Amino acid sequence: AIEHAKRLQRNSGIDMTPVIAQFYCEMAQTALHESDSETARTHLRRALIRSRSRTASDDREQVRRTVLNLGFVEEGLVLT
Repeated sequence: AIEHAKRLQRNSGIDMTPVIAQFYCEMAQTALHESDSETARTHLRRALIRSRSRTASDDREQVRRTVLNLGFVEEGLVLT
């Protein structure tokens, strides 16, 4: 889905950044449910990179909410 969204963005000029960031968040959530915190961190880093490339604070806030909802704060995990 991410590759298709990137291709659509390239070919049409439609900004798919929020959708791509959301895909990464969903993949992080799946990884966390599978107890794969390293993969979850990787996907969340990618989501944050995508959201930082945009100026809309709503997108960044969505990624942050996803991180919090995934329980990273409670488990003491960091994205560095």
